[in-house]
Amino acid sequence: FFFKQKTAYEIYQCDWSSDVCSSDLNMTAVGDNQGYWYPPIATMGASSGKWYYEAFPVTLSTGSAAHFMVGIALMSGTNIQKLVQNGYPGGDAYSWAYYGYTGSKYTNSAGTAYGETYGLGDTIGVAFDMDNGAVYFSKNGVWQNSGDPTSGSSMTGAAYTGLSGTMAPAIGVYYNSKITVNFGQRPFVYTPPTGFKALNSYNLANPSLPLV
Repeated sequence: FFFKQKTAYEIYQCDWSSDVCSSDLNMTAVGDNQGYWYPPIATMGASSGKWYYEAFPVTLSTGSAAHFMVGIALMSGTNIQKLVQNGYPGGDAYSWAYYGYTGSKYTNSAGTAYGETYGLGDTIGVAFDMDNGAVYFSKNGVWQNSGDPTSGSSMTGAAYTGLSGTMAPAIGVYYNSKITVNFGQRPFVYTPPTGFKALNSYNLANPSLPLV
């Protein structure tokens, strides 16, 4: 029953560059070896509710650097275009991300000290609470900056607050790096925070029902 609903990545916007996504149901984003950032963004997002997904770095970029951005972006045609132009989530004022190489958080092209670095073998969790306008990031089940996604309106340790609009998951890959995501098409590695759901069409249509 787990696969009966569309997940965000089954309709992932990877086709703007034929080099960016692999053929595994568009679950993996791959750089193009040209020395640029590429920012795949999901075409399924949410303006309310609490949502969770995971990302897994698979291949480091040239130089063995963890050039990965994992985050969310405001879902509109204009903002998606700006995201593509700036190359990675966190590269404009309409996206927010956690950077593997430094552990910093990014928005509007500005990095701020935030959490641990991450790379191969790590699982990055993203919890975005659109009822309270906050996003949190975890590494291997540990919420960075002592974040607590279940803290509601207090937004304890959130990476960013004051978020509004329809947000979609967004990934940044550089050069030949590769990263895979899970939106709930298979069991999560770590249990989502209480009240957070997998981003899929079933949950979006039935926001009051338990996590599936």
